[in-house]
Amino acid sequence: PFIRLLDSLPPALRIVSVDHQPPVSELIQGPGGHVLEVMLTDMLLGIDSVVITVEVPPEAQGSYASQASLRAFPPAIGFRIASDDPATETPEDASSLAVSNLMVELGEARYVCAGEQLLLKPAVQPPSVAVSYQWSNGSTQPELLVQQTGWYSLQVQDGCARATDSVYVEVAPALPRLELGPDRFILQGESLQLSFETDVNGPAQLEWSVSNETPLSCYDCPMPQIRPLEHSQVFLRLRDEHGCAALDSMRIWVNAERDIFVANVLTPNGDGINDVFYVQGRGLGEVQQLAVFDRWGKLVFSGRGALNDPAHGWNGQHPQGAAPEGVYFWQLDLRFPDGRQQLLRGVVNLFR
Repeated sequence: PFIRLLDSLPPALRIVSVDHQPPVSELIQGPGGHVLEVMLTDMLLGIDSVVITVEVPPEAQGSYASQASLRAFPPAIGFRIASDDPATETPEDASSLAVSNLMVELGEARYVCAGEQLLLKPAVQPPSVAVSYQWSNGSTQPELLVQQTGWYSLQVQDGCARATDSVYVEVAPALPRLELGPDRFILQGESLQLSFETDVNGPAQLEWSVSNETPLSCYDCPMPQIRPLEHSQVFLRLRDEHGCAALDSMRIWVNAERDIFVANVLTPNGDGINDVFYVQGRGLGEVQQLAVFDRWGKLVFSGRGALNDPAHGWNGQHPQGAAPEGVYFWQLDLRFPDGRQQLLRGVVNLFR
């Protein structure tokens, strides 16, 4: 009997042609199917081969095994001799075949903030160290550093197939503009409403902060209120819809002077000069009590209120009517926005 070469390929594959076979052989099965059968009509000493072209359809992805055999040898040799996979150490084992559909993805369009760089890292499936890269700018590296706006395309090839993908990258020409304005000067205890200017027209994320523990009325709103008791620095970080950030700061200088003035003369005659005895000064101190006593120690007036407010002062009257001329003693209890207390005493001369 004639010796036969028989190889049953995975059913998903199709033999297109037999490109070479021994001269003393006859092709029994081949093109159009997945089974290769060659009959050797004579045995010649030497080495020969059978070369075939196989079509691999896209849906044939997966791992397969194939093993050829020579049959109908004389009994002294053995009726069947199986092929061996030269890539393994196991004798007479089937050859492995992995069919994959090469794919590459660069992802969605990207936006890069001014001053930053983007490293394009393609996702290649299946992962293979044998893949070659060809970028649209001529680079053959696996990754590409992008610094300019434009389309970037990549072609990968693994020896069997090639795949391409493209992505658009937009690089911002500048960071968002952000201005908190000039430094501000306030009296201790005053409140200040913060604001800013920007060229961002779309949605923005705001993040306010202060250099000390001074609280803000809110930390993510456009116009928070602040009431610092000491020198402070306010920061604002703004992020636009692309995540690009701008930072600006402003100093708030707090005047904490406590210069207090109390007149020593009271002339309630209606001329607009020293008509009322009240506490004057710089800052936003609060009069907890202003008490006035006659020379015998009797309380003739007690009031409280803000500094520099005549409405909370003494107009020279007591419950029985106009107080007589003379020397009166006063005692003052002041509290300031930072919690400090100041106690003062003195005399005032009442003239009519």
